[in-house]
Amino acid sequence: MPYETQQAFLAAVKGTPATDLVEQWLHNPLPHVFSDLPSRDRFFGAIKTDWPEISEIQCAGTSNWKYSLNPHKSFRLFSELSDIDVIAISEELFNTTWERMRILHRQRWYELPFFKREGLRRNGENIYSGFVCPKWIPSQHDALRFRFLTCLDRYSIAEVGFRSVNMFFFKNKYEVIDYYRRSVEIAKRGL
Repeated sequence: MPYETQQAFLAAVKGTPATDLVEQWLHNPLPHVFSDLPSRDRFFGAIKTDWPEISEIQCAGTSNWKYSLNPHKSFRLFSELSDIDVIAISEELFNTTWERMRILHRQRWYELPFFKREGLRRNGENIYSGFVCPKWIPSQHDALRFRFLTCLDRYSIAEVGFRSVNMFFFKNKYEVIDYYRRSVEIAKRGL
């Protein structure tokens, strides 16, 4: 499934139903960022060791399918400046993170500055879409947030070119497919 050219990628985006394309990417055995399967296994293994609740894991974005789905970024190629987005499917981690955000929301909503409240509203839309990130917990002192950020730093290893790593906890695979299907549909409209 690696796309040799941007034209091949765009032809696949244009000619393949969005859900089918996302399914292919989710089952891609060797995302673009990895040179071989042992590199992939070391990277994913480090994450699964830290988060055994994860049932499925995969790279997303240019680190998996090589080109951006964003027409405003000219469907650009994965590069040294690209980061690594990780899809981590775990209903338990999704619920735990969401609950931490809700507790802090209930306790501190009116103490938070306007920009943090606006960020929480936006993150609420993402949670409604079935994914969450502990980075969004609005407290520098939260243990889950601290653990998550510490782990992300450790994942910036040679196997991914020491790039910055982001990770999102999805409630289930259906939410992953739905979320990325929307990105494919936006890309199709941009062609």
